[in-house]
Amino acid sequence: MIEFIAQNNKKNLILFVHGFCGGESTWRNGEEKSFPELFSEDSEISENYDVAQFSYFTKLLNLFAKAGKVSTLVKRMFGTSHGKLTKNISIEEIGNLLRTEIRFRLQAYDNIVVIAHSMGGLVTKSAITKDIEDKIPSKIKLFVSLAVPHQGAEAATLGKLISDNLQIEGLSPLNQFIHKISDYWLKTSLRPTTKYFYGVHDSVVLKTSAAPIDKEKSDIISVDEDHTSITKPESAASTTYIS
Repeated sequence: MIEFIAQNNKKNLILFVHGFCGGESTWRNGEEKSFPELFSEDSEISENYDVAQFSYFTKLLNLFAKAGKVSTLVKRMFGTSHGKLTKNISIEEIGNLLRTEIRFRLQAYDNIVVIAHSMGGLVTKSAITKDIEDKIPSKIKLFVSLAVPHQGAEAATLGKLISDNLQIEGLSPLNQFIHKISDYWLKTSLRPTTKYFYGVHDSVVLKTSAAPIDKEKSDIISVDEDHTSITKPESAASTTYIS
């Protein structure tokens, strides 16, 4: 789940969290160096931060889709297991996995900066709100939100018609999970400092969802990018993540 790009026993960590159907390639433009790699090579950043990325399973088509549930169940009951059966799980459960990683693998860090793209931002918010609910001080002190659908994504509504993917369901504007964490997020004063980036050419997550209207203008940054290019190293956002 956690892959370190630079680990030098610092007390601060920059943690990248990808979105729906994403992974390591989210932060890379072709064969060029990725955002995490560039961060780890920056002298000022490397003097103060370790760099890592949090990865989780996410595919467009659920491996336990309706058509295959019966055969899969039979295989699980009578077949020989050679490891865990990976499947799409809910955004909330991925958030729980992130909390586990922070609690155990990342326990040595005093401060964590999370840079999250799209659904990864909802994963991060879920983890943070659970900490607040449980009265556990969150190690996440800065949350950089890159095109995160805080109010849901309209495209997910169409996706629900063709797939029973739990992650697509969690991205729907009408989903109860979206409203629950958004409502709690707005009411608590314990949330970390948050910077909301949105792409002016983003047709997947619109500004109204990526940049909550309750926030001060200084917390909302527009970039001349679309939904995927906002995560690439040449993005204008790259110079303002940690400042």
